[in-house]
Amino acid sequence: MPFQPLNDDHAIFAAAFGITLDKPLSAAAVNSLVKSPLDWRKELPAIELSQSVDFQINPQTGQPVNRLTRGVDFSHKRPDGSASWQLEVMGPEIRVSTTLYTRWDPTWAKAGDILIGVTGQLVQEEKERGIGVQSVALLVTDVFSTDDDQPDYSELFVTDGNEIPARILRRGRLWHSHTGWFADRPGGRVLNQVNVDARTGTDGNSIRGLRDDQTRVVVQHNQIFRPSGPLPFDEKEIEDCLLREVPLMHIANKSILKEILTPAMQDRIKVNT
Repeated sequence: MPFQPLNDDHAIFAAAFGITLDKPLSAAAVNSLVKSPLDWRKELPAIELSQSVDFQINPQTGQPVNRLTRGVDFSHKRPDGSASWQLEVMGPEIRVSTTLYTRWDPTWAKAGDILIGVTGQLVQEEKERGIGVQSVALLVTDVFSTDDDQPDYSELFVTDGNEIPARILRRGRLWHSHTGWFADRPGGRVLNQVNVDARTGTDGNSIRGLRDDQTRVVVQHNQIFRPSGPLPFDEKEIEDCLLREVPLMHIANKSILKEILTPAMQDRIKVNT
């Protein structure tokens, strides 16, 4: 088969699980994570402090104002320094990501444990600030590669599907197709973004295990669940939302792959199991 999935039995390069709040976390809350003795820290022993600067204009004076936001990254690193698992806390965002995906059940079990553990600790620090949960998200990135100079994309994608226009598959070696829509859910709705890029590894697009001159097809499915009503920053509320919505997003992700990939590639990456 000219196209090969990134791994032997699946194509997932990275998966990320996130919570976005309606207010940035306080410096005290971030510091509490740095000092945390909880079990999730054993999974992510490396620590790096981070910060970002936002440039804003004061609407009353018209003067520029720089706002400094402090955050922290926890990770488990490979010998080359890259992170196999990572927790990023910055501003209003709490995000767990991995580039060591095996299968869904163990990956989500670990990511969910970290998110729920971290959230429980942050709730105790921020319970007086009236913070709400803005969204819960899942991002999955699949990668397929080929050595063909003129790839036949009909060997990877179905040509009569709805998500990727058939004509784009005939536009040559490099192209992209980005689409998005909303799906209603009880208690909210999910923004879906399906971004498919056929590209090389130049310009900062290197992927571990692939030569930069190889054509790679990157399929990113980003799902963001936004509750229709306020979701308080409460440990039980967030745990219930994560355990309810994220597995449904996983099912939706598999459905998208079934819609766009050829049956042969579906079998190769075991998307039907």
